[in-house]
Amino acid sequence: MFDLSEIKINLDAMECEIRHPATGEVLKGKDGPFVILLHGQDSEIYKKHARKLLNARMNAGKKKMRVEDIEREALDQLVSLTVGWRHLIWAGKPLEYTPDEARRLYSNGEYSWLREQVETFIADRSNFLPKSPES
Repeated sequence: MFDLSEIKINLDAMECEIRHPATGEVLKGKDGPFVILLHGQDSEIYKKHARKLLNARMNAGKKKMRVEDIEREALDQLVSLTVGWRHLIWAGKPLEYTPDEARRLYSNGEYSWLREQVETFIADRSNFLPKSPES
């Protein structure tokens, strides 16, 4: 029998395994795979950030939005949904998570492939749903 109550969105941060952009292989170090902890589009963090942006736009009145403003808003949202990472090595050393480091990483055009993976993960609601017993 189907029970809808068993298909609840997980509102906690979930692990996004980062893959090599050319081979698709999960990037792994000696301690495990490189994962980024992310909240999804149903989380309160996402909704709070979206409300803040919409309120700011409404309060701006007829002020025209620039492309740079929209890009900054998208980056701000991505940083707000990122709550940590594990096993990220940068220049031979572990890179500790901070929002500023996440912003630096996501805004670096040389790593646009990583940002794309993170955005895709967040947008895919199935990443925040319980896995079926068959999977």
